Amino acid sequence: MGLCGHEQGLTGLPTALLCLAIRKGESRATFAQEDRNRRRVPVHHRLFVRPVADPQHPHLLILHLDPVVFGVHFDRILSSNAWRENISIDEFKFESEPLVRVAGWFLRPAKGGPFPTIVYVSEGNRNQVVQEGSQISEFARKGFAVCAVDLRGIGLSMPHCPAAGPIYYHDSSLHERYVWAFFTLGKPVLGQRVWDFLCCLDYLQSRRDVDQSRIRGLGEKGAALAILLAGVLDDRLQSLLLDRPLATYQSVVESEAYSLDLSWFLYSVLNHFDLPDLIGSLAPRPCWILNAADADGETLPESEVLARYTGAIEMFTKSDAGRQLRFIVCPEGEKAKIYSDWLQTF
Repeated sequence: MGLCGHEQGLTGLPTALLCLAIRKGESRATFAQEDRNRRRVPVHHRLFVRPVADPQHPHLLILHLDPVVFGVHFDRILSSNAWRENISIDEFKFESEPLVRVAGWFLRPAKGGPFPTIVYVSEGNRNQVVQEGSQISEFARKGFAVCAVDLRGIGLSMPHCPAAGPIYYHDSSLHERYVWAFFTLGKPVLGQRVWDFLCCLDYLQSRRDVDQSRIRGLGEKGAALAILLAGVLDDRLQSLLLDRPLATYQSVVESEAYSLDLSWFLYSVLNHFDLPDLIGSLAPRPCWILNAADADGETLPESEVLARYTGAIEMFTKSDAGRQLRFIVCPEGEKAKIYSDWLQTF
């Protein structure tokens, strides 16, 4: 079984399908769900891709996720009423599926609302957003709310082995064993993280201080892949900024060495689409790509990024949204200005 190549032996017939249309000349994702309200049938564990035998729509793909019916349980814990110059913080947690707890911080201006909201995910611990001098927490001083969440397997949402277990349970390879175990079970971790993110959007719908028409997604490095896939499946994300994302899965296949963590791989993905196809399907929603990276995590020159995304550019242009797709290459020290521009543009 290849993680980026052909996959054999997928079994099981899901009762809910999310359909992703990626066709030349068509820009918007179309998807079918059994329930579109906040307690819709959740999609559990598995993010697969399979072609559909439809001669009229040869590029129609289906992302298969095994569903399990339950209600997302929200447990909101108030951490502070005032923090660093009139910024309020809530610490929250919810179960994206039974016994799977996802933790996060919600920062907002102390007064006013509802606020335009940024959902932020990264490969690091969510606690970095509440540290002194955090660039992300500065958004709250500019009138935005920030929802920083640890997706499954990251930070506080990382599973823990029993304390009384053998000592080798607790070594540095726990994360890798966790990822391999789910690949063996046919349940890639990236699919689970996408579902966690969609449940986070449900959590935001439960808050009166969130402007539901102005929810944006900001993802860094590998976590940008989770936001991208979630944005394709759910149009509640009105705008995306992907910071240092992998430019293409194809670049991983073509490279002798790569730095992308195993948890961000999918089965057979290149048999059906690559990341530029997903970007194109977002049109006309705004999407900014900052410092797109090669397989080893190095920033690509803008000319090379543009060459890899010609199809996505064409799809945005056909949607009369050519200016909504931006590719930016800049030094690390200039990121704050790019973030600010993105916030003010949409």
